[in-house]
Amino acid sequence: GYTGRLCDEEINYCQSQPCWNNGICRSSTSGYTCECPAAFIGKQCEKDNIDNCDANSCTEYGYCQDNIDSATCICETPSYEQPRCTRKADLCDGFCSQHGRCETFGSVRALCICEPDYTGKKCDTEINKCMNSSCQNGATCSSTEGIQACACRDGYEGSICQHVIDECRSKPCENDGICTGSVGKYTCKCMSGFKGFIDECESFPCQHGGTCSDRANDYSCSCKDGWEGKSCEQSVSYCNDTVCNAGACVSLIDNYFCRCGLGVTGQNCEQSPNVCDIISPCTSTGTCMNIGGTAECQCKEGYSGTLCESLIDPCSTLNTGYCLNGGTCKDGESEVVCQCRDPYVGDKCQARKGNFI
Repeated sequence: GYTGRLCDEEINYCQSQPCWNNGICRSSTSGYTCECPAAFIGKQCEKDNIDNCDANSCTEYGYCQDNIDSATCICETPSYEQPRCTRKADLCDGFCSQHGRCETFGSVRALCICEPDYTGKKCDTEINKCMNSSCQNGATCSSTEGIQACACRDGYEGSICQHVIDECRSKPCENDGICTGSVGKYTCKCMSGFKGFIDECESFPCQHGGTCSDRANDYSCSCKDGWEGKSCEQSVSYCNDTVCNAGACVSLIDNYFCRCGLGVTGQNCEQSPNVCDIISPCTSTGTCMNIGGTAECQCKEGYSGTLCESLIDPCSTLNTGYCLNGGTCKDGESEVVCQCRDPYVGDKCQARKGNFI
């Protein structure tokens, strides 16, 4: 803290004007301190202390990133653009699914008008018609592309299984026998001298584990999951041209699954990839950000470069003259150091050799 021939002169650590941004320097025997304006902090008042983000910086479709003298809006999707993450000129570009019609309101809002059988913000959710099923008499409801279908129990027919089948309609009783029908079956009261009953299920016509029900001169099969047809001879295909979007559909016995392309996810390959999940170009000192479908690196403090690969020289951020008497600023392991010219010494080359007692 002292210099001079007799070490009676107090060193003025403020001589090099170390305080930035109009900070006031206070010198003492142990060094200096900076009294910073309200907008700055740090040992040399080098850090911005103002939150440049405010309620009006970004719309609800982005979040604000505070910089030293400015703020940047990081937008959620490519449909929005800087500086405030407002909608692009064509608000409807890719906004709705193929089952919705886009309509705009003003210049910042769009709405999807859905087809009758679809719902959701983007009209991408099919309405399950079976939630309020009209199927009757214990029938099983299925919904495909918004169309309800009723699978009737034995003995019933009709679009919603509302009719009891007249088992006597085909006149199964021979030789003037009298037919009496009920749900799913019939009985014959034979004339004198006649008897007998033909079981159509005796030949086991139902395949793949289907259950046979005898009818008048006919039979019906209740098929296990994954099979259909008169005798349960056909496998059910759960795939169509659109169920997996751009993925490949694989039909299972009672379901299906989609093989999606690189980066695409979701049960039906409906979720687009995050470019950062595919390439992730940033080094360990940067964070990948998906900006408008392009990967950009947000660097940690002290690093720069397109991939955050460059370490910032801390000497470049200090005022000229930080090192006194012709000293050279060098980047140390944890702080900057001054490499002094002979005969000067000290952490800032502020003292001459031999001026100590």
